[in-house]
Amino acid sequence: TGMACGLAWCLFGACGMKKVDLRPNFLVPVIAGEFKLVVSIVPLRMILHTVKTLLHPSVRKMWLALIAPRRAVIIREVQSLGS
Repeated sequence: TGMACGLAWCLFGACGMKKVDLRPNFLVPVIAGEFKLVVSIVPLRMILHTVKTLLHPSVRKMWLALIAPRRAVIIREVQSLGS
C-alpha cells in the first residue's frame, strides 16, 4: 500500500495535478478508493483533432482500402449492365 501510494503521488505530481487527496491504510493490504474527475472540453479543438486524425496518412490508407473494393464492384456491375 505504501509503495502504491508513493507511486500514485509521484505520477499525479508529474501529470500536473494540483490537488491529490490520498489516504493510505497501511493496516489492510487492499487498494480501494474513488476519484473525482473534472474535464474541460473545447469543441473547436475536439473537431480540429478529429479532422487531423481522419486526414492522417495511415487513416487515409484505411479509408481508401475500404472504398476501393466497393468502387471495383460498382464498376463491374455497371459494365455487366451495359453488355
